[in-house]
Amino acid sequence: MTITRFEKFRPHLFPFLLIIVTTSAVYGRLLEHDFQILDDGWYVTLNPVVTGFTWQHVKEVFSSFYIGNYAPVQMLSYMLDYTLWGLQPGGFFLTNIVIHTVNGVMVYVLSLRFHGSRLYATVAAGMFLLHPVQVESVAWISQRKNLLAMLFFLVAWECYCRYQEATPGRRKTAYILSLFSFLLALLSKSIVVIFPIVLIMYDFCYPEVRRRVALLDKIPFILAAVIIAVITMYSQWPDVGEGGRVTELHGGSALATAFTMLPIFCRYLGMIVWPANLSADYNPPVYQSPDAVVIGAFFILLVVFWGGWRSYRFDRRLSFWVAFFFVALLPVSQIVPLFTLMNDRYLYFPMLSIAALAGSAAAHLQRSWDKYPKLVNLLIAAPLIMLSLVTYNRAGVWRNPVTLWSDAASKVTDCSRVWGYLGSAYDAAKDRGPAIYAYKRGLDLDPNDIKILYNSGSMYMLLGDNDQAYIILKKLLELSPNHIMGLVAFGDICLLKGEFSAAEGSFLRAHQLQPTAVDPLIKLGNAAVVMDRLDDAIVYYLKAEKIMEGNPDVAYNIACVESMFGRVDSSLSWLDKALQRGYHDEYTLRSNQELMIVREDVRFEQLLAHYFSRKR
Repeated sequence: MTITRFEKFRPHLFPFLLIIVTTSAVYGRLLEHDFQILDDGWYVTLNPVVTGFTWQHVKEVFSSFYIGNYAPVQMLSYMLDYTLWGLQPGGFFLTNIVIHTVNGVMVYVLSLRFHGSRLYATVAAGMFLLHPVQVESVAWISQRKNLLAMLFFLVAWECYCRYQEATPGRRKTAYILSLFSFLLALLSKSIVVIFPIVLIMYDFCYPEVRRRVALLDKIPFILAAVIIAVITMYSQWPDVGEGGRVTELHGGSALATAFTMLPIFCRYLGMIVWPANLSADYNPPVYQSPDAVVIGAFFILLVVFWGGWRSYRFDRRLSFWVAFFFVALLPVSQIVPLFTLMNDRYLYFPMLSIAALAGSAAAHLQRSWDKYPKLVNLLIAAPLIMLSLVTYNRAGVWRNPVTLWSDAASKVTDCSRVWGYLGSAYDAAKDRGPAIYAYKRGLDLDPNDIKILYNSGSMYMLLGDNDQAYIILKKLLELSPNHIMGLVAFGDICLLKGEFSAAEGSFLRAHQLQPTAVDPLIKLGNAAVVMDRLDDAIVYYLKAEKIMEGNPDVAYNIACVESMFGRVDSSLSWLDKALQRGYHDEYTLRSNQELMIVREDVRFEQLLAHYFSRKR
């Protein structure tokens, strides 16, 4: 009797439905969440490249870095989201939830392949999907890269297993699919460079699959991993890719970084066992020498390694997953020093090993207590239900930037960076009182925090407190003389205070540092107008026009200067260009004294009637 595919699938229908329904229930509240101010602007909301599929956009994502990351597959996924939903955040979150759920299904499939137990596979998938440390990767649209990298990592692993098991005629197809999936994973996030190491460990610890450890078929995977690793290291430098995250060694030396990471690894283990006080940011202490905390962490990790080694004697598969946990942490273990020492999202890949070990524990419990099935089910279900509730609550914290960073500031009170993010969140929400409080708290902790100085100085300028803005921005430039946005903001304040030469010098310095930036040139033109140097103003505006043809403000400013020169025809021509490009401030056009001569021309009213009558 022939067994149909559905009959083969039927025993797994309930686990699949359970995975899908539970994950949807826990993460469904994300559909009402907002974008985050941290990174989501760079990737999505302020990024014109994601606004639909065009050949130019596709070329750009494959030739650009974003915040120190080379992840074209991630950017392509945003293009798809924008095509489907526009800039509705709920659509982007839906994609994250779907990918995370599919990852859980893949964990089930691979677990079933490795151990043949539905209980093992179900518990492993549940642990992976529902643990609270996974929330950051799902609830933050910018971390789509984590989800995509895991998806293609698991697909590549599944295809590799099929390649090992296939008949000679079908092995080539499975191998090519595995390699192609691995390339997609690499183009999502470079953390998957660990895949060749995982395959070698897999061959060694699952000997029933192959008679010996094969190395030759790993070479293409290794070469691909090396290439992407080199590209990633290049992209992570601060002057590459719009803000790479490579920083100086924490503590000033490799040894101090190693001392610092030992307690962090232990904290990760603690977060998995007891996921309380999770935060969007952490401020772990940096250790210059091996004090009691470092030594204690070393011995804890030594016990874990010893346990993994002991388990190898009884079941190689257990030791494989212990080793996998630490291998998955290698890319974020500060071998290449990154800006942040620890994050919840760094555990997304290591959670595979925790999921597998949880599955093993559940299967062992079932075998040992087979006479008490109800008790076994209760003991297995209770922790997963508790984790689901914590995860549901944790997902709610990510509702918007204010809720997220208020939560972080309540837990990590000694980090200026966290208070700076909270200030920016309130500032973006136009809640300026709490923003000022948060910025002040941040500067109390670190008076030299460059980001807080710039953000608070800019906010004071918007509030009209020019004296306070002047003091803060001046201090910013004393600490960071080449801060381009700070130079522009300080120039604006100097203009408002009537210090025209200082304003021009600040704008000019910003232009020299970034000659292709349009804003400093526009500001230089504005300063020249104020100082009644109209010839210089035209030169600056025309330079800006050459760099970014199509800017409505540049065209409008040129029109104003041409009017002041008395060149009515030229001024009207530039006004026409400004309106074509989207300039829409009719009140300013009718009230600006610089356009007085042009307004006396009948063509001015005709021009405004042509562009504004359609909007009425």
